[in-house]
Amino acid sequence: MLYNPKEVEEKILKKWEEEETYKKVRERGKEKFYFCDGPPYASGFLHLGQTLNYSLKDSWIRVLRLKGYKVFDRQGYDTHGTPIEVKVEKALGFTSKKDIERGGLKNFISKCKEFATKNISKQKEQLKDIGVWMDLENPYLTFSDDFILAIWRTFKKAEEKGLLYKGVYPVYSCPRCETVVAYNEIEYKNIEDIAIYVLIKLRGKDEYLVIWTTTPWTLPANVAVVVNPNFRYVELDYNNKKIIVAKELSKKFENSQIIKEFSGRELVGLEYEPILEDNKITPIIVPSEKFVTLEEGTGLVHCAPGHGKEDFEIGKENNLKVVCPVGLDGRFKETKYKDKLVFDANKEIVDELREKGVLLKEEKIKHDYPTCWRCHTKLITLTIPEYFFGATKIRDKLLEENEKIYWKPNWAKERFKDWLKSIGDWPVSRQRYWGTPVPIWECNKCGKIEVIGSREELEQKSKRKVTELHRPEIDEIEIPCDCGGRKKRIPDVFDVWLDSGVASWANFDNSKELFEKFWPADLEIEGSDQIRGWWNSQLILSVIAFDRRPFETIIYHGMILDNVGKKMSKSIGNVVMPGDIISKYGRDVLRLTLLSEVPWKDIFFSFDLAKTAFNKLNIIYNCFQYFKNYKKSENYPIKLQTEDKWIISRLNSVIEKSDEYLSKKELHNYIREVVDFLVEDVSRVYIKLVRDKILVSSSVSKVLDEVLQKVNILISPFAPFLSESLYFGNKNSVFLENWPKVEKEKINSELEEKFEIAKEISKAMNSERQKHSVRLRLPIKKATVFGSTKIKEVIDETKEIIKSLSNLKEIEFKESEKVEIKPNFAKIGKKFGARTSEVAKLISKMKPEDLKDEIELGEFKIKRDDLVVRQRGVEGTIFSKGYVTLDLTEDKELKEERFLRELIREIQKARQEEKLNVLDRITLFLEDKEFIKKFEDELKKEVRAEKIVYGLGEKTIIREANGAPFAKQMRELEASYKDLNLAFGFERYVL
Repeated sequence: MLYNPKEVEEKILKKWEEEETYKKVRERGKEKFYFCDGPPYASGFLHLGQTLNYSLKDSWIRVLRLKGYKVFDRQGYDTHGTPIEVKVEKALGFTSKKDIERGGLKNFISKCKEFATKNISKQKEQLKDIGVWMDLENPYLTFSDDFILAIWRTFKKAEEKGLLYKGVYPVYSCPRCETVVAYNEIEYKNIEDIAIYVLIKLRGKDEYLVIWTTTPWTLPANVAVVVNPNFRYVELDYNNKKIIVAKELSKKFENSQIIKEFSGRELVGLEYEPILEDNKITPIIVPSEKFVTLEEGTGLVHCAPGHGKEDFEIGKENNLKVVCPVGLDGRFKETKYKDKLVFDANKEIVDELREKGVLLKEEKIKHDYPTCWRCHTKLITLTIPEYFFGATKIRDKLLEENEKIYWKPNWAKERFKDWLKSIGDWPVSRQRYWGTPVPIWECNKCGKIEVIGSREELEQKSKRKVTELHRPEIDEIEIPCDCGGRKKRIPDVFDVWLDSGVASWANFDNSKELFEKFWPADLEIEGSDQIRGWWNSQLILSVIAFDRRPFETIIYHGMILDNVGKKMSKSIGNVVMPGDIISKYGRDVLRLTLLSEVPWKDIFFSFDLAKTAFNKLNIIYNCFQYFKNYKKSENYPIKLQTEDKWIISRLNSVIEKSDEYLSKKELHNYIREVVDFLVEDVSRVYIKLVRDKILVSSSVSKVLDEVLQKVNILISPFAPFLSESLYFGNKNSVFLENWPKVEKEKINSELEEKFEIAKEISKAMNSERQKHSVRLRLPIKKATVFGSTKIKEVIDETKEIIKSLSNLKEIEFKESEKVEIKPNFAKIGKKFGARTSEVAKLISKMKPEDLKDEIELGEFKIKRDDLVVRQRGVEGTIFSKGYVTLDLTEDKELKEERFLRELIREIQKARQEEKLNVLDRITLFLEDKEFIKKFEDELKKEVRAEKIVYGLGEKTIIREANGAPFAKQMRELEASYKDLNLAFGFERYVL
């Protein structure tokens, strides 16, 4: 029977809505658990990456609730920031900040607020549609007063701790957005740029330094050339000029001759002529061992402290002047290039150098260049006054708190650690409009500033009621100064990362009770990009505000790429949307496809993965349908057979293993464990073993009842729609059940191990069948298993099971001497080094019965993959501890049985095509009536026929209308096997 996800899932969505199931589930639980949702922008549609993110979150929350936790699960949205401003500017036809101010700030802010919220309801419905059970009706919004005030309190705390300062420092700036960009907002792109070699004349000498730069626009701000005092430099005769470069890089200048060689120290302190006429200072050569390398360029580095972090540091060390002639809009404020965009000025500067005769050569290069994460414009570095958080002062504390966080995977902790080690101070002020206003009021007379930490403080000091915290209303609030002047708010807003950075404590709606009950967050789940984003801002702000980390556990996930590992892009045409998968396979297939993969690795998505997931869910669905159709309800005493004890043991082992994986935050391994159990153990083994017993045995029904009830709870977090549809318990929803507990006394590890070997033997037999083109439905006379005495024990206990799984009439065991066990030197050499030969000798003495996953050899411990196990001169098919052969000869009895199997298959196929559940009758045309009598009962049971009718020699249908006014339908088919021939038909009565 084929699982129809569309029909099932739509019905379940309606059931959940009508019965308010989520609301009932959310009210359950005793032990508190705080899941903090990282806020996305409400774009209006979910892509696959967000679907993975929310599927992970939803599955974890469902697990936690089934385990008895009361989960705080409020969903949220990022609602401030330049990305929204850029969209609104485009809608209004604006191209610059001047357009915003001319059009009226109040109107612009209103449009930003409207845009930030317009897609929330659409995104909420999409999340509901894929089965996400979080608090979607009451999301936190980062533009709310609660968030603004939480940021103000943290900002005030930073001032009180001496972590807030206004400094002149190099920062990245976006000319398009006309604002500073923090280090965690930068995206690097590989772009093509011009690179030039420039001659710089030493003052009073006929000698030239050669510098190399990819940013000609920074040359007007040049104040120094940097040399490595430890390198060797040479003066070359090159094109009739004396040029100076690092010796190791002199090969770039072909057909040149070395005039002299000297140490870099000899150049330090020399002055040179300004590169461009606008530069009014006398530049000099300064030393740096750290920032001058031999990887590219000439070994002489152009230094402009106004346009680079490294340049700025060199400037501080050498007391150089900071020259920054460029504004936030990326245009020159002075020099002959005034009002020109720096990138446009590049060509003019190169032309000027060429005219002066100092452009030695130019070339095109490709390199990684920083761009704005919001609008993708190339960034520039400016040294301007900004407000900073002194993150470097608390770096040791940040690193200390990181060590207390449980990261999954563990290497993400190391990655975050490396990030924290490299962070600089955080420029938190931005020259924009739609954001949390910076709460600094500055006196227009004496310049004194005041940091405000709450609405109450502002109202008290301004003597005014404060109803709106956004611009422009907040800009109208003034505070009287002791000097007689008026303090006005500086026009800046905060870096948007402060908004989400306070999310873990700001989304409690200012409730002290909720904060004390839930904070800090127990779990956060986000993508790998949040190492430098959300987790970074949260930790810094939390240490400032509370002197501790804001979260206890983090699960880190990768990105979703196309099937060859490329980023999905509309321009490439490789984008797959969630709806594409849902329309074909359903929501649970979408979830299972994504959740089965290792989450912290990038997922290479393909529809083949989705098809595999669908096939697995279809098998699970049919397990439950089989039970539903054949279960017995009689309350007879239970008598467990070997296979019953095994499946109950496996069930409890799976529950135990699932708990173990979940405790290690390995959701994917728990999912694989449960799905494999249902597909491999329940469907392909247990149901196959008991299919002839379930109609007569209430024990089988009760065993399957227990197994499927419990395992249905286990699948519910990752396949909630299917699980809910299959639920047959006594509550209104599977999600009102409790997570099943392990009954350790029912786990029989020895029996499970024997069954695993039996399954492996059966698999080897079925492989041997394939070699000889003998289908599994056709019985085989005999199989022989060769192995150790341990394998004999397995055969003795599971003989009937192997016979059933491999459709055998007989099975025998023979001891094998053909197993060869050798050391895998590539493995043991690395492990044991100088003692490898000792281990090799011990391995050479091993017998097949010694083989297992972990092996102790004296003082040494080895694993199965440290060995090479071979079968010598084997004709059949090997398995890990032996090999099997098949006797494929046929006698009359086997021929008849094989024919019966072919007959049953043909009838079942025909019945399925006609969509018949139970057949009224089957009419057989066969001369050998004894054959029919011999197999009549088995045939009726297998094909679910009410009556068998015989037509001897002729295709004559015996019609029995029983006086009822029915029309008749009949189907006739042919089937044959070897020298046995048969024609058969079946008919049913139709109104």
